[in-house]
Amino acid sequence: MRHTVSMRDHLRTRLVLAVLALACSPPVTAARPAPVSACEGLDAKGRDAMQWFISGVFPIPSPWITCREDNGVNFATLRRQKPAAVPCLLQIYRSGLANTGLWLRKGPPPKDGAWTTGVLGQVDPPSAIELWREKAATTQDPWLRAFALVQMAGLGNRAVLHNLAAVLADPPPMPALKPLERDSFLADAADLIAQYDYRPALPALKHLYSTPRPSLRWVDLHILQLERDVVALERRTRDKDAAGFNAVRALYRMHARDALNRIADDPMHPQSTQAHHYLGLNARL
Repeated sequence: MRHTVSMRDHLRTRLVLAVLALACSPPVTAARPAPVSACEGLDAKGRDAMQWFISGVFPIPSPWITCREDNGVNFATLRRQKPAAVPCLLQIYRSGLANTGLWLRKGPPPKDGAWTTGVLGQVDPPSAIELWREKAATTQDPWLRAFALVQMAGLGNRAVLHNLAAVLADPPPMPALKPLERDSFLADAADLIAQYDYRPALPALKHLYSTPRPSLRWVDLHILQLERDVVALERRTRDKDAAGFNAVRALYRMHARDALNRIADDPMHPQSTQAHHYLGLNARL
């Protein structure tokens, strides 16, 4: 008797054979997709700007390369592309130049991305402040913490000024720095205190100035500014070199308009032009 195989049985048989074939086959692993780079959003000009900074950090030894164009143009290019530039810079900061498409030379891409904080500071200061805040919160090195505070204040973060005053009142050990480098760092911190006219730091500046450090520049002028000693500062505007200039700037920071007018109206005063300049900055006076 002839046996007829139905279409349903035929399909069932093929399905069973397919299952058996798959079960006996070696497993197939899908290829891992290539990582997506945060730098892909940069256009050609943005990539050229990034290449400029990369070549500055990792220069190519060459007797033919003697100068580099002003990087103000490259900062401006990245600022115009901030939505793409900031994620790219953050990726480099975290992971280096691997998988960015920006390392065009032979050899492995550098892993060091700490240099991007300086670029971020010009392109997007809030992002750079967050990186420095992270560094200050995680480091065990009091000197590096103090350095991070100075960077944050320099980028416009007034919230750290009380911490900066504490650094000036009791400077941390800085074994990696030479005495002149240490004094230069402390002078930079004091300059920021004066720039923001942060008067609660006056005791810290006086303590700093009481320690014999001849290379600490302008701290005495900063103290006069925070003390609101207009008479002494106006007298110091006749000092030679940069001291007179900085005395005029101190008067500007404390809004001493009358003193600036007297200096500006005296054509024989060495800082008359500078006083006119500051009087024109009405937003602060």
